Amino acid sequence: MNRKQSLKLKNVQIMQYEISEKLNTLSIKGDLTEKQQALSIEREATLNFWHNESAISKVLEYSRSAESNELEDILKNRDNKYEEYENDLYLYFSEVGHYRLLSATEEKLLGKAVQEGNQDAFKQIVLGNLRLVIMIAQRYEDRGLDKADLISEGNLGLMHATRKFNPEKGCRFSTYAVWWIRHYIEKAIMNQGRTVRLPIHINKALKKLMSELQQLSQVLQRRPTVKELSEVTGQSLYEIMELLAYQKASLSFDHTEIPAITMSSPNMLQNKQNRIVDFFVENEAFNLLEHILFELEPKEREVIECRFGMNGRSAKTLDKTGKVLGLTRDQVRYLQTKTLEKIRLMLEEHNVSLNDVLA
Repeated sequence: MNRKQSLKLKNVQIMQYEISEKLNTLSIKGDLTEKQQALSIEREATLNFWHNESAISKVLEYSRSAESNELEDILKNRDNKYEEYENDLYLYFSEVGHYRLLSATEEKLLGKAVQEGNQDAFKQIVLGNLRLVIMIAQRYEDRGLDKADLISEGNLGLMHATRKFNPEKGCRFSTYAVWWIRHYIEKAIMNQGRTVRLPIHINKALKKLMSELQQLSQVLQRRPTVKELSEVTGQSLYEIMELLAYQKASLSFDHTEIPAITMSSPNMLQNKQNRIVDFFVENEAFNLLEHILFELEPKEREVIECRFGMNGRSAKTLDKTGKVLGLTRDQVRYLQTKTLEKIRLMLEEHNVSLNDVLA
């Protein structure tokens, strides 16, 4: 099946989920020139935009406000030159750029309506977040699936997140949806069963980590937690999860089964025998934690990074953390306790336990 045929098939799936009648036009039927003339966003500007990291960041910034009508100006101001994609993807990117981003208030109102079975509200939330899927999908290129399939899988994750979103939890929809979008994309990549070649130094570090993991599993007679693995290897939680991210990318279903780290999350561990899926779940939980950290106040984020050795920092004592932040030992302890409780509540919105990530 070629890329265009694959996109058509996925569009049928999207229609079945009732995103919008407007998405029906994406399955490349009829004259392309007429469709291009109907679009208000120029071809080159659109292609440039979706390949530009700084521009993608601006989309996320605008998703935090109601000023989404300025998106077209951002699109038209992109001037980097990139290789052109197929017409079907161009049309999709252009179409997505027309949908207005939602404010926090709108998300809450629409989220409540979705819970009451309102399909129009469901469509509004999904359409307002399609560009988020594209932003995430672009980071998974060269993993065995083409861009069209990555986007389609991500859209399924977005729809799932829309149905499960509870606005009363106080979490922004994008924070919640990222986890499910990545889950659907990465599950599709893993099901593809393709191997990705890694740099030699990464392979060596990963091989050593897997050896330690297997030995620790035998000693404990169970799967180790991330913290237990960190204590044995001397690596920080962040370093371990970074290696597991590489492991996830390079897995081949022809390889020997590898023991996984304990983790529990929604609808992802139905088959307890699948150790490879366990690896994926554990890494996604840590990715979710990292995403949540950037929702915190600067000092809240710093105290967690210092105390638990995250984002390139080494784990520090209360006293050393206090020196970094300009706080007393007791102030650090209080801030850490308060922040961990805040993180715990945010993780629970995704049915993930704080102990599963940091214990």
